[in-house]
Amino acid sequence: MKKFTAIFAMALMLPMSLLFVSCDEDAEVAYHLDGAWRGNMYVKTAYGGRTYTATYSEIEFYSGYNSGTGVWVDYYSGAPYDYVANHIRWAVRDGNIYIHFVEENIDAIISNYSLGTYDFSGRLEVRDGDYANFHLTHISSPNWSDYRYGWEYWSKQQTYFDGTRASSTREIPVRLFVK
Repeated sequence: MKKFTAIFAMALMLPMSLLFVSCDEDAEVAYHLDGAWRGNMYVKTAYGGRTYTATYSEIEFYSGYNSGTGVWVDYYSGAPYDYVANHIRWAVRDGNIYIHFVEENIDAIISNYSLGTYDFSGRLEVRDGDYANFHLTHISSPNWSDYRYGWEYWSKQQTYFDGTRASSTREIPVRLFVK
């Protein structure tokens, strides 16, 4: 009887231990996002009455449990600036990845995505239903300290006199996602 009780207790403990173990999918997604990613986000910027298409984008996610911060850099060729950089705050909730661009004060949602060890693809949606399908590849973490914080370094420095009139406003690149 003693042996039966011990076996019965062990048999009861096994399913109970599995019952109390939880696997948080949002935390697992955040874990896999951690690091640097490079690829095509199909980003454009409007600046000076013209539209420029990014050659490629690099995104670095600094991970917490299910959220974090990071840096998003879009690189351009043939534009009056080499790159547009933004600090981001991001969170994973209910399987979606929510991204807030700090400097631009824009929110985006990544949904319907596939996230693996080396590949990250999906759909990024922003205001008014604009969206872009993307594909990124996991890369080694670059040295982000080369990027300066703020708007001033994205294009040529504006002088106090813009042509023949004094200028008190400064135009900044506006990020656009295309379908």
